[in-house]
Amino acid sequence: GKSKAGNLGDQGSGYVEIIPLGTRKPNIPEIAWKNKIDGWVLVAFTLTPEGRTKNVRILDSYPRGIFEEKTIKAVEDWLYDMRDVRVKGEIILTQRIELKWKDYPNNNLRLDL
Repeated sequence: GKSKAGNLGDQGSGYVEIIPLGTRKPNIPEIAWKNKIDGWVLVAFTLTPEGRTKNVRILDSYPRGIFEEKTIKAVEDWLYDMRDVRVKGEIILTQRIELKWKDYPNNNLRLDL
């Protein structure tokens, strides 16, 4: 699924559509593959005016301690198209990421270096 931009402050009027250019899936940890564990991670991050992410943090996750590290690594690589965004300065987004153990063979390990 494509990522959906968060909202800024109040519902409705503060909503901004931000187009993701590159939002790679997190790599699946080996422990999830071996134990057939699916899960999700809810992250928040700051989007710079250039469309880069920074200050990626975990708001919630299930199960705890499995997917957070790989998710942060992935989100740090995300890139957004900011050309149509009229907001000045930085934007805080939240994103819920679903993780499936069956995706393990699709890992791009060099991206975790």
